[in-house]
Amino acid sequence: MSLHSVRTAPPWVAPWVVVGVGCTLIGVALYNFAREIRILDTLWPPVVAVALSVGLAGGLVAAGLRLRESNLRPVALWRVAGWSLGGSAFLVLVSVLTIAIRLAEGRVVDEAVLDLLVSSAAGGLAGYLIGMNTVRADHEAADARQARDALAFLNRLLRHELLNGTNVIHGYAAQLDDAVPDAEADRLDAILARSEDLADLVRTMQPAARTFTADGSLDAVDLSSVLDRRIETIRRTYPHADVTADVPSEVYVRANDALAYIVHNLLANAVEHNDSDAPHVDVAVDVRGDTVRVDVADDGPGVADDRKEEIFRTKTHTERGFGLYLVRTLITRYGGEVWVEDNEPRGSVFVVELPRVATKPSSDP
Repeated sequence: MSLHSVRTAPPWVAPWVVVGVGCTLIGVALYNFAREIRILDTLWPPVVAVALSVGLAGGLVAAGLRLRESNLRPVALWRVAGWSLGGSAFLVLVSVLTIAIRLAEGRVVDEAVLDLLVSSAAGGLAGYLIGMNTVRADHEAADARQARDALAFLNRLLRHELLNGTNVIHGYAAQLDDAVPDAEADRLDAILARSEDLADLVRTMQPAARTFTADGSLDAVDLSSVLDRRIETIRRTYPHADVTADVPSEVYVRANDALAYIVHNLLANAVEHNDSDAPHVDVAVDVRGDTVRVDVADDGPGVADDRKEEIFRTKTHTERGFGLYLVRTLITRYGGEVWVEDNEPRGSVFVVELPRVATKPSSDP
């Protein structure tokens, strides 16, 4: 049957082909059973034989009926039916070749009907299962490709619109620099810093998205530079917060540009979820052989022991929860780890460990 005729064939044809093969095998099995009980002196072997062959053929009939109730397209229906018929034909061919070899060796083959019945029905069932799994796998792969393309388009669209919007906000805010009284200068500075920060974060979304795909590459990233820039942004965005840091120069880790999002998320959380009037955040970097440890400590309410793992999971339906889930996912892709500890006397410490890159890259990303 040509591809065009398969696409235009009624969708009910393919399932009934499978059902028809199964019914035919049942009929042959019953005929063979009736013949054997007339010529054999014992009853139970023919009963077992007919039960086996009818059971397998009945399974093939059930498979065809189930295929009929499925919502597969006509082409997919014919693919499954083709797999079923092909499996049946293949095992029958194997049985025929086996019988032919025995005959060529001079052996006597008295009865081969049972072998052929069982082979045909078992092959049809096996082919049906393989065909269904193949069709479903192809369907899921197609859905995944469509979803990936849609998300890629949405990602580009959102980044474009958000980047344009933040640039407009920053531009208008910069024009007000001379017109704003000194008493309000801190607020304007926070607007400028936050708009710059948002624009920078939008730019990191592309490498963050690529981290989850096969083409996402990792390189040596200057962790010190990323921390310095993000800490300065947090200070400008949250002037009421006290942010201290002990960051050695030129500490390189295996990551990509999405590292900026990780650092920003941890620093912003330390301030935004702090219940103090003047939040204090302390950042420390410790180089330990092949790893680099970053501690982001705060004096906020802390994290309860029963939530220290939960906050990194997707089921935490809050902005912070999703952000921390993305943080852990990115760090895991980098080959690192992240966890939370208690701070003394109050607060929490978010700890990040990343693989260290000892040599400086030829060009910074």
